[in-house]
Amino acid sequence: MKQVGRVYAVTTDEHWRRALEQVSDASFRLDTLYCPEGYPGCLDRLPDADPGGLLLVDATGLPDVADTVRRLRERGWRYVVAVAADPSARETASVFKARGHDYWVKTFEVDRILRQVKDCLRQIERSVQENRTASET
Repeated sequence: MKQVGRVYAVTTDEHWRRALEQVSDASFRLDTLYCPEGYPGCLDRLPDADPGGLLLVDATGLPDVADTVRRLRERGWRYVVAVAADPSARETASVFKARGHDYWVKTFEVDRILRQVKDCLRQIERSVQENRTASET
């Protein structure tokens, strides 16, 4: 797999942060923004949007996940994945309506996180290639 971009994760959960620190693969780099003080102001500490980057947002502690996804998309983050321990169907639908890229069930299993990230990066790579091909014709 070609390196599509970096993977960023934002979380208030110390346990998920520790799991993310163990996720490693030569095909991507994962940077975690840990926000023990909560999300207000924390999302402002994200770097400028990476057009090919994948952004994982832990929904724990977010009053409105869809609004957060919408605001991140407006800031230029194209591939935003919300992650929640127990996402409801309503919440999932609202994330997709806000143009979220995906919604994952939160796991602390390093192998599963790695597999989800790699699968998502493959999807992004295919999408980028299809867009390039379409623009060349």
